Amino acid sequence: MGDRLSSKIVTLYYMPMPKSGLMLYLFQNENCWGETTELSIPTQSGGKATARFYRAWTQSTFAVVQWYAWLGGGHYDPSVWYWLDQWAQLKRQRVPWIAVSLLIPLDPMKELQTLTPFALNLATEVQSYLEQNVLSQLTSLPETKKEK
Repeated sequence: MGDRLSSKIVTLYYMPMPKSGLMLYLFQNENCWGETTELSIPTQSGGKATARFYRAWTQSTFAVVQWYAWLGGGHYDPSVWYWLDQWAQLKRQRVPWIAVSLLIPLDPMKELQTLTPFALNLATEVQSYLEQNVLSQLTSLPETKKEK
């Protein structure tokens, strides 16, 4: 799973587009969005991450799965993370997160929902990989030294 998944993340997230740089600009243009649904991604701890799933296009058409991943969960709305992080800061901790955008090539005439099982499986693999290999390694806000 390790090497194969790592290459998937790089391939899907850093997809070069001719004459326009990275595909990341896609998410700043709401005109590119079609019907949006939610995917519920199970986490290793029994929680869930809620991702946004929609069709997007420029010169090509893609099924897009987007969410902010954190240990034990995730959500596409950054305010969900914000309030979790605010609560953690009261205990002098932080909630690290990673923004995830999976771009899956989609035939323009194909229904988005035909890719739902594949998108959910891929998102579950990515969330699991991030929790095991990245998010679990990140540390909380360090304790500050008391002044004398």
